[in-house]
Amino acid sequence: MNRKLVFLILIFYLISFSYLYAFENIDTLLADVYIEHAYRQFETGNYKEAFELSKVSLSFSGTVSDALFIHAVSGREIGEGSSSQNDLYLSIVSDSWKYYDETTARVYLSMYRYVAGEIESAYINLEPFKFYLSRSSFYSEVFIKIALSLQKIEDAVIIAGKRLEVDPFDEYSQLTMAMFNSDWLMAASKNILEGDPAGFYSRKLVQSIIRRSTGNNMLLDYYRNRWGADNFYNIAILSDTKGNIESSLSLLFPDNSSVLYEDLLWGFSLLMQEGRKKSVLNYLNSITVEIRYDVNSDSIKDTKAIFHQGVLTDFRFDSNQDGSYDFVVDFTAGKPQKIVLDNGERSIFLYYRDYPNLIRVVDSSPDYKREYQLIPYSVSFDPLDLPEQMMDGIPVVLTDYSVPSDTVLTQNSTKKSTEDLTLDRVENYIRIGSEESVEKVFEAEGTKIVERHYRNSVLITLYSDSDSDGVFDTVYNYNDALLTSVTFDGNNNGVFDYMENYIDGFVRSWDFNEDGIIDTRDRYVEGVMIREISTEMNGIFDTSFELSPGNIK
Repeated sequence: MNRKLVFLILIFYLISFSYLYAFENIDTLLADVYIEHAYRQFETGNYKEAFELSKVSLSFSGTVSDALFIHAVSGREIGEGSSSQNDLYLSIVSDSWKYYDETTARVYLSMYRYVAGEIESAYINLEPFKFYLSRSSFYSEVFIKIALSLQKIEDAVIIAGKRLEVDPFDEYSQLTMAMFNSDWLMAASKNILEGDPAGFYSRKLVQSIIRRSTGNNMLLDYYRNRWGADNFYNIAILSDTKGNIESSLSLLFPDNSSVLYEDLLWGFSLLMQEGRKKSVLNYLNSITVEIRYDVNSDSIKDTKAIFHQGVLTDFRFDSNQDGSYDFVVDFTAGKPQKIVLDNGERSIFLYYRDYPNLIRVVDSSPDYKREYQLIPYSVSFDPLDLPEQMMDGIPVVLTDYSVPSDTVLTQNSTKKSTEDLTLDRVENYIRIGSEESVEKVFEAEGTKIVERHYRNSVLITLYSDSDSDGVFDTVYNYNDALLTSVTFDGNNNGVFDYMENYIDGFVRSWDFNEDGIIDTRDRYVEGVMIREISTEMNGIFDTSFELSPGNIK
């Protein structure tokens, strides 16, 4: 055969094979193209585009780690993160990385678990990889926060130290060491007194060191020379203040100011060292001040308390540290007037009159909204531990409790309104409070669908409109909370044509011509079901026969 022809045939087969291979792997190729573009958008902070591109990439290949990672994190950033933890877990399992890696995915997974309150799980997920975290300030900070939340101080200090070996300027790790490692604190203080020649320490870090080194005037001189006589410096020298203390305090902590708790407490402690507690207390009792602090010592300011003339009037706590307060208490004269619980998926508002008397509850989610007007109903949660003075310690309001159930709230309500947001339906429940009480349930447009009658809070009769035509077609009667009989109006004309009686054996009966006289009835006689018929429909049963199980209808 001609060599030229053989060569052409070979080229033809090679081209054909290449096309065949390409078509067989087209999904993978397309997935790679989309994830490359998703990566570029993600790195520039265009999370919406990154989310959409990663979703397309996953439609071609659902096991690519980078696509799952970008889909999870970018989705979280734009509020589409309902499956973020699952996506991150799958990215770790598939372990097919090009742009990121398993450690990065684990850091984000632990961060999301931490925010969701799953702190122990967040720690377990990341702990075996902790020595790989020093390469990133963000990675190490996530782990340190989790460790501190679990009071694993040694772990936090180890990782902070490892991070500073890589980057001596890392502020978060420096603050951790200053807080929990006395040897590092002493070495840093010595370095500062030598002028910090390498410029390792930030203003915030030096402030933290000074707070823990009260009375070191040389550190204060360094601070003043570098950053000037600012408010922090003026607090630091309060113990040397002469003259009117109230005047000094009013300059440092003016009325309606917002301050860090550690600064406030530190300033007060400096003044009280000189025996001036009365002056400090007098000042506290004359101002309104907002205090921000870290209630669980993980270096995040998660709590805010507002004091008015020495009394706590507002308390807010961000339990999952997502930047939004999910537990809020409004106080008047030291007693809660309103408690708000909001976890992002469900919001509950509890209104009080003279705590612990609960008078109103509003419970809402994306699917429903319920509102209860209570009798009132007396309910309290864990005790509210409130300091008499803000300087006595960090104010603590315990938040671990159970909200009264829907059943309990309904039983103690005079009115309840339920709005089903998915079905666009509204039901209203009204209870007239007395020994002879009545509950009325209305749905949209005021149609009454249920009415319950009580005697001494015990249900005696229930009327129901099963087809919502405005006419009660079913009546249930009770005795000592046990159902005794049911009557039905099948054609909704106001006359009950079918009845069931559960007293003295099961009996059911029919009034076919709706004249108030029973025409047919079934009843048990010595354990045998007998059907009795009034052929003239006059109440005289002249025909009867025994019913076998197959004939009972």
